[in-house]
Amino acid sequence: MDFLPDNIHWAGNNSIIAAGQGGSPGDHIKCIYSEDESCKLLSTVITVNADTMEPTAVVEKSTFNGMGRLGATGALYVGQQLWVTSNGGQCVSILPGNRPARAPAGK
Repeated sequence: MDFLPDNIHWAGNNSIIAAGQGGSPGDHIKCIYSEDESCKLLSTVITVNADTMEPTAVVEKSTFNGMGRLGATGALYVGQQLWVTSNGGQCVSILPGNRPARAPAGK
């Protein structure tokens, strides 16, 4: 993976969902302690099929309005919406989701 997963949750439909920040751990530390407000970590959200362990990108290397500069720390589906959280902001970004369909049994 080319991001740092922060939180992993069961997404239903036989998959897990993971959200995290791009860059290296060193990049993350520099941004946390930086006074430069333009320092923003890119966020990634993926789902992983629990049977095949195949990852699927949901959001790749993106920033979210209102999430602060530290990037995504959690994501979950609420109905067909994707809710993305951050430890650097005081809001939840709500995106139209494409919740993965349940894989057929035995596939």
